[in-house]
Amino acid sequence: MAAIPLPKTNSGKAPTTPVVVTTDDKKELSQEELETVVGKLDVKEQDTKYYINQKNEKVLITKDHCKQNSTIYFKNCHDGEYTIDPAAKCCKVMIENCSGCTLTFNGKITTNMIELWRCNSVKVEVNTKVLTFQVDLSKQVHLEFNNKQNFQSVVWAATHDLTLGYKSSSDKIVTGLSHKKTEYPDLNDEIDQFIVRVIEGKLLEERIVRLSNGFPTTQREADEHDERERKNRERANEKLKKLVKSVEIKHNTGPKVGRNDNCTCGSGKKFKKCCGK
Repeated sequence: MAAIPLPKTNSGKAPTTPVVVTTDDKKELSQEELETVVGKLDVKEQDTKYYINQKNEKVLITKDHCKQNSTIYFKNCHDGEYTIDPAAKCCKVMIENCSGCTLTFNGKITTNMIELWRCNSVKVEVNTKVLTFQVDLSKQVHLEFNNKQNFQSVVWAATHDLTLGYKSSSDKIVTGLSHKKTEYPDLNDEIDQFIVRVIEGKLLEERIVRLSNGFPTTQREADEHDERERKNRERANEKLKKLVKSVEIKHNTGPKVGRNDNCTCGSGKKFKKCCGK
């Protein structure tokens, strides 16, 4: 009997009633088995629509197939075509261990996030806003966005032959581990990450580095931050110098006044009770 991790319910706790599905430990759960598990769980905040172990399927995903707050999960699908209708909405998209597939996203993704890993020869067409597209441990992945407004960043790691571009533009990037090793001889295949974004109207790919506090950034951004800090310090020093120059400093060159002498300001009081107080 396979061990099945149980997701949390609305109360934040696993269901009190155990869910039992008999299956072979050495095999992946089938579509029917997975739906049996999900159907028995009290998961109302975020449902998941699974497409698993499908071959040569051509599927149109409409608003009737998934709820607005659901995750769409493609796993172990091969040589298929999957299209999300413009009227359909989902929370997030996950693509795992798929090959030879074409996936087209037209409907709104509320988290603006797609994750893809362990895939081979996959084409993804994005016609909706996606702020973060994560690609890991994959080969021959082609990402095509319909315009720059729907694209913000693609973060990838441990991937060979990644192509990123637009339908109506020649601006594209062809990258991957074999491309970056010549540029970065110290590249770690397993942990190093790269990010592709639109900078000054053009696609720009940069290596992600970690600052001393662990914050992820790029060398360009780190250098720009250091330069801004340097200029801010210079401006602060200039302001301080101008402030010092504007203050009139008078030095008393006359005889020293005793504490019990009359104050030099002419108040008639003793110095210790007036200006020397």
